[in-house]
Amino acid sequence: MAGNALRRFLGAYAVCVACVHGQALQGIMHAPVREFVRTGQTGDVLRDLVRSERQHGVFAGVVGLENLGDTWQRVSVNERDTDLGTVLRDICAQDRAYQIVLSDRPELINLLATVSDVPGHEVLAFQIPALDIEADIWPENLITRLSDYSPPLAAYLLALYLKLGGGSTGQPGTIGGFSETAKLPHFSIHLKNVSVREALNAISLESFRMYRAIGIDPRIVHTPDQLLVSPTGWEYRLVDPRGTSFYRWSHEIFKAL
Repeated sequence: MAGNALRRFLGAYAVCVACVHGQALQGIMHAPVREFVRTGQTGDVLRDLVRSERQHGVFAGVVGLENLGDTWQRVSVNERDTDLGTVLRDICAQDRAYQIVLSDRPELINLLATVSDVPGHEVLAFQIPALDIEADIWPENLITRLSDYSPPLAAYLLALYLKLGGGSTGQPGTIGGFSETAKLPHFSIHLKNVSVREALNAISLESFRMYRAIGIDPRIVHTPDQLLVSPTGWEYRLVDPRGTSFYRWSHEIFKAL
């Protein structure tokens, strides 16, 4: 009986994995949405949408979100039996401050400001001369700590931190993050002359590539020696640095999504 139950579980799981990978090949904009009903601030609704679809087993890609904070509008979404692209277009139609930015990779989309003069937008456009990452680290932590891997970016952010009223540049204290007690994935990323947004996208895409290569849904299977990687998007927001040390602030403006 136990053996039959295990075979049924593995058979159902194989179908689930094949379905998810098929969605990835179609692209994240075509990921099915069974039901999504939300009313709230734009960023909250967008964040809920990404997390909701993951909870329903749709790992069709990754999303990068520019969090516009205080400029959010109140939006109301009531969609059923549609796809992610339709829901996103519905949200952006109600909040014109956001736009969907597609890429040449169907598994990646960005949701960015429609204008470039919103506070902090220039950070995403900052050009990193060279980014060389060889690290065993969760993608969540790599996104959070991006500036640790680029001295030019760290210097740029420090100048911005001081300009915005930050005043504590001492040594870093304990930085919050995700546990690193399990087996960690290895990231090997080497880029030249890329924007911060392109660097974040590269990390997110690599997390998705690893997930597809492993072929295991991290919510279903877990053993101590099994490498598990969730597709990890990013969220950026320029937060007020006053009262926060530079090192903590620089790890707060980039978050996993």
